[in-house]
Amino acid sequence: MNHDVQTNDSITIGRVPFTAIASAALAVMFSAVIATSGAGAMTKPAATASQQPAATQQATVSYIDQRYNADAAFRATLGAPTGAEQGAGSLRYRDYQNGRAYWTPQTGVHEVNGLVESKFLDVGAHLTAGVPTTDETQTPDGIGRYNHFRNISSNVSSSIYWTPSTGAQYIEGAIRDKWSALGWERGVLGYPTTSETVAGDGVSKYNNFQNHGTIYWSAAYGAQAVMGRIYDKWGDYQYDAGFLGKPITSETGTPDGVGRYNVFQGGSVYWSAATDAHSVGGAIRDRYAALGWEQSYLGYPTSDEYTINGGRRSDFQHGFITWNSATGQVNDYRY
Repeated sequence: MNHDVQTNDSITIGRVPFTAIASAALAVMFSAVIATSGAGAMTKPAATASQQPAATQQATVSYIDQRYNADAAFRATLGAPTGAEQGAGSLRYRDYQNGRAYWTPQTGVHEVNGLVESKFLDVGAHLTAGVPTTDETQTPDGIGRYNHFRNISSNVSSSIYWTPSTGAQYIEGAIRDKWSALGWERGVLGYPTTSETVAGDGVSKYNNFQNHGTIYWSAAYGAQAVMGRIYDKWGDYQYDAGFLGKPITSETGTPDGVGRYNVFQGGSVYWSAATDAHSVGGAIRDRYAALGWEQSYLGYPTSDEYTINGGRRSDFQHGFITWNSATGQVNDYRY
């Protein structure tokens, strides 16, 4: 049969053609299906931002919009949107008058705003720091503000901390982990005063902190904390560019419970309340170690190594050690 040609042939039942009866039956069935489907859709509750499914794709009404519409404090913080939502299916963000909101299936919806957001954008936003895993939050001491972030691809965590006196500073990875282990901003170091910075060797990194110290990371020795008067002494010798070089350990208490020390590539710096901070290096340090360090008869160093006729010398509480430049001989003496 040619489907393009109309025909009037049909089977008639009574006065009604069979084709009309069939069409009417199909219409009734189709209406019933529509009604049933519509009723199910009307009774299904809409997902909220706090009830996000474990999905990797955005919802029809975006999770960012869901939280923005449902959370008055969130709206007040961010202000009105200034552009359309952007990003890939599993990472979405939207800009607002006062900040930016992000969504990923791993982290949910969180915002970053103000001076913390400015630093976040300065360091490369989510391409560097990752996405926020918290909203901007007040620190426990009531002084500062912070956001935590995570880079989804590398799984590296980072943070930006702000106070009126230190500004907004970026800290990440192993340096952040060390700071966390020391008690964050309520620990001995206080708040960061610099963002993570590349050291003079072009590879190592560091952050400086409020309470006179630094956390220095190198590929060889990891992240190590140098603080207080030991940090000052390290600075006297030009930090990692001087003879002491990079820190090998964080500041550590001496076994006698009296002093503190750091070990560096080129030597050690010891501190006690009675003697202050002094460096010991080279062959003199080797003799000091062989004698038992500060627990030997010598006690704590009272001077840095200095030049004498024919060599070098370091003074200690109860004696001194000399090194002869011509012979390499090392001797220790009691006062």
